[in-house]
Amino acid sequence: MQLDPAISEAMDAVLAGHPDQSDTFQRRYRNLVELVLGGNYQDADVRRVMELLSVSLEVDD
Repeated sequence: MQLDPAISEAMDAVLAGHPDQSDTFQRRYRNLVELVLGGNYQDADVRRVMELLSVSLEVDD
């Protein structure tokens, strides 16, 4: 499936704002978006991407 250039640009912008995410996460995230837009994904696809997500928790005093 060929993604609309606007969607690709939006993903680039989102990922650029989160440089702490691994290359593997970014690749699988892009793949997941393509699968979702094509209606061809499984729960396991989502879970695999979520497992790679790096979350930084900041505590406000």
